[in-house]
Amino acid sequence: MAEGELRTAWHHHEIPDDEFAECHHAAELDGNPGVTELAEKARTGTVTLLVATRDVARNHAHVLAQAIEAAE
Repeated sequence: MAEGELRTAWHHHEIPDDEFAECHHAAELDGNPGVTELAEKARTGTVTLLVATRDVARNHAHVLAQAIEAAE
């Protein structure tokens, strides 16, 4: 599934959060130098992720936070 299709399916609740996180991680976050940089900053201080969303429990920031934690 292409990244745009993946996001659309997730936003329409057609795929579960864990499947989105796994696919999104593999597609965009795995090996991304930005994630590595954030993980390095998190080791020495606080990294705050800001997100504008109506659904605080279900958003992309959670997926990014998991990727940062995994890269540490």
